[in-house]
Amino acid sequence: YILVNSLRRTLADEHLLPLKEYLAGTGPENCIYFLDQWMNHKTDAADFEELAGKVGQYLTIDERLAGIPVEDLAECDSFEWFDKQIIRYMVDSVTGQVANHDFCLELIKARRTRHWYDKYQYIYESLFHVFKLLQFNQAHPTIPKLGAQDMEQLYQSVLFG
Repeated sequence: YILVNSLRRTLADEHLLPLKEYLAGTGPENCIYFLDQWMNHKTDAADFEELAGKVGQYLTIDERLAGIPVEDLAECDSFEWFDKQIIRYMVDSVTGQVANHDFCLELIKARRTRHWYDKYQYIYESLFHVFKLLQFNQAHPTIPKLGAQDMEQLYQSVLFG
């Protein structure tokens, strides 16, 4: 109940319709405040993560909220599923060669202040640098593309003269 109602801070009610039986008619602000304090508490955050995982599985959050566009998930924090979904979206963008580098960089910046960021920090930062490289490559298309072996030979020639 508390986890679902806290989503009202970041998601429109239309996105929460699959969970309508858990939405409060009044007072979601209290849920938002309580959850924010709990997930960011120094010693109780681990309990929050455990319960959020169990509730997410029980409510099948991954199925019920699957249709929400990733741009609407940027500030969502209650369930770990949001980070997994965002990371999956960015990996698919890289492998599908989708030119949405600026959007993905902003998405990563937004996630840096979220609860689950620490768990996925290295993935987010790796993707950040991938998107920076892709952004650079897009801005400078005339730079020759070298294969790994060519780069190694060039590096050795510079290093050893």
